[in-house]
Amino acid sequence: MLQTVSIKNLALIKSENIEFNKGLNIILGETGAGKSLIFEALSFVLGLKTDKTLLRTGEESMRVDALFVDLPQSVKEELENMEIEFEEELLLSRTLSSEGRSSIKINGNIATLASLKNLSKLLVDTLVQHESLELLKTKNHLIMLDGYCGEKIVALKDKLGGFLSEISNLEKRIDALGGDKEERERRKDILLYQIEEIEKANLQVGEDEEINEKLTILENAEKIKETLTYVLGLLSNDGQGAVSKVTDACRHLASLSNIEQISSLQERLDNSKYELEDIFEELHSIFFSSNFDEIEYNRLDQRKDTLKSLKKKYGATIELVLEYYAKIKTQYDDISGSEITIEKLTKEKSKLEEQAKSVATEMSNLRKSAAKEIKTRIVEELKALGMKGTIFEIVFEEKALAFDGCDNVVFNFSANVGQEVKNISKTASGGEMSRIMLALKNIFKSSEKSKTLLFDEVDAGISGETGNMIATKLRNIAENEQIICITHLPQVASAGHAFVKVEKRVEGNETLSNSYQLKEEEVAKEIAKLISGVKLTDVALKHAAELRSKFI
Repeated sequence: MLQTVSIKNLALIKSENIEFNKGLNIILGETGAGKSLIFEALSFVLGLKTDKTLLRTGEESMRVDALFVDLPQSVKEELENMEIEFEEELLLSRTLSSEGRSSIKINGNIATLASLKNLSKLLVDTLVQHESLELLKTKNHLIMLDGYCGEKIVALKDKLGGFLSEISNLEKRIDALGGDKEERERRKDILLYQIEEIEKANLQVGEDEEINEKLTILENAEKIKETLTYVLGLLSNDGQGAVSKVTDACRHLASLSNIEQISSLQERLDNSKYELEDIFEELHSIFFSSNFDEIEYNRLDQRKDTLKSLKKKYGATIELVLEYYAKIKTQYDDISGSEITIEKLTKEKSKLEEQAKSVATEMSNLRKSAAKEIKTRIVEELKALGMKGTIFEIVFEEKALAFDGCDNVVFNFSANVGQEVKNISKTASGGEMSRIMLALKNIFKSSEKSKTLLFDEVDAGISGETGNMIATKLRNIAENEQIICITHLPQVASAGHAFVKVEKRVEGNETLSNSYQLKEEEVAKEIAKLISGVKLTDVALKHAAELRSKFI
């Protein structure tokens, strides 16, 4: 609920802190005193309007702060989504400079106008002339109807939600097995093509590296021949090469093998000789095998292209290509053997769909039954509020099955006999909207103390017994929701739980609007002024006391 609103430099208001209570808060004051300025300030801080003309003459900026307490769960969740800290309180602040610059803060955090509006619609319903309530918006009609249906519809929604969740899980399982028959066949064709392509390649781990090495040798065959010819000449054992000379050196050192120091060196030289001989033989072998073979080169080059293509499609390495092959082979086998499983799952899905449709039909029937009751009650409520020619309809339209059933719901309305019935949010006038809202609120009572309701002269053009009915309905609604109401009707004023008096006064060269809370002993006197005007009479005071006594 709204606990306090602080207003600075807004039109006639220089600086005011106004406190509101639970229940029905009545704002009283003479015409022109500045009562509606309080609603202007609230509309500004809630992000509903930005009007630079409201800035008090001679001031650089205006500011409004609104403190809300007892936050509904929907507001707490929105604050969490916005990552704004809160401790059971919410402070909205908004300023507007003479240059037109505006700043918004939510619990001290800089915020956007969109964020402010998202919060505001969860906090307040405002019914000022030409401004419609969230309550009357089409998107909320089904929610309201379900609220009227109570626990029965909640239980059916839970049951339907269970069926739809199971259906969703089955669809995922069927999709994992290849989906419907046509989709499975398409998937099998793709997998089979990939499997055969990889199998045909007969991949061997490491062969790409081996091919690259062989190709390098073939590409450099001429240079290899030339280099090895020279190197083999240096190493030859024909008497001039390194192998012959090391062999000769070993033979000469062997004659000194009785000398320990030379013997160990001779042994090392022998080992070197064997190593040189091995090197010579391998180089000799490479020399004779390094002839350029164009056929082999082309074969290896084509194989290299094949491997490159496969790695581009299925994995960066041969190992990854083979891993992918194993994966798709399993998928192919699963799909090929899934016909029986899919048929079983599809039958199970169809059975659940029938059960879900049955629950949705039960929900729809429950709603339609409730709609008949609501229609009768709304017409009776509006008749009591002075709208005797009213037609109210709840129109059902079928939609695709979802977690809230298969119904779209629209509240339609006509104020007069012979007038076309249209969407309630588009056809009702400001005065009609006020009384429709009262009727709806009396019927769709919320169990949660949630929004603050703002009414600007809900009783305009009303008198007599209709005024008494409005007062009673406002009082009933205020048992669950905070109401702030501007009124000139004594019957409505008498129903209040708390009262704010607004007065206009002149100080020097300034005209100021001030407000203060009325004590109970002052209330009857203010109600009497609504009856007789500024000049109080004993009859007016007595009548005011009688009206007030009905509610205290």
